[in-house]
Amino acid sequence: MIQLFMSRSGSSVIVPLNLPASHGAMTEAYSQLEEANRTLEQWDLIAEAGKDIHSMVGDFFSNHYSLVDFVDKYRDRYHPDVIRSMYTNLDKVKKEIYTLHGKSSKLIPQLTVDANTVDGKNIIGAIDLVVIDEFGQPHIYLFKSSTSTMASLDKARNVRYNYQLAFYRQILASKGVPTKSMDLNIVPIITEGLREDGSLRGITFGETQNRLDYVTSNGNSGPVRVVIR
Repeated sequence: MIQLFMSRSGSSVIVPLNLPASHGAMTEAYSQLEEANRTLEQWDLIAEAGKDIHSMVGDFFSNHYSLVDFVDKYRDRYHPDVIRSMYTNLDKVKKEIYTLHGKSSKLIPQLTVDANTVDGKNIIGAIDLVVIDEFGQPHIYLFKSSTSTMASLDKARNVRYNYQLAFYRQILASKGVPTKSMDLNIVPIITEGLREDGSLRGITFGETQNRLDYVTSNGNSGPVRVVIR
């Protein structure tokens, strides 16, 4: 038997069920289905929080919002203390960037990039933040939200982050952007106390990680190659 139901995002989810005849076993099967539904709803909430966090990152580094404006924009969904914490942590990252790359560095949030793969597929992505240092060298910053610390993330997710960084670097290189001395950074954001209404109890930033020392490969034939459009 197959059970079809909808996640909160609207996508259809098919769950195969082998329902036994006994009432007790059927009750257990129903309980498992309910648990699966709750898990999917939790994933949807995490995904929505991730979208909001990326929106906050873009708003902050675009310099269009004061702290008051920042709180006003997001207070319908998050507690003002959580929004202030986000703003304060982003401001700390910004200061660290200027210390590391120079006070005259240029910050470009939500940079859209695209390229064609060798098999002709067009791929479009958005880099959370590109920092051009005082010598003209760009650096990549990706902000990654999770309910777990970076140290406790599974290997597959860490490999995916590394792959994404390497892919963005290759896209920029294919367009003539200097990448030889480019830093590839992950800024971890730990979300705390995700509630049923999608609100958060708190946000904590981990230490920025430069992933240059990590192996970035797709596991088959090395990093994805791109060609200039």
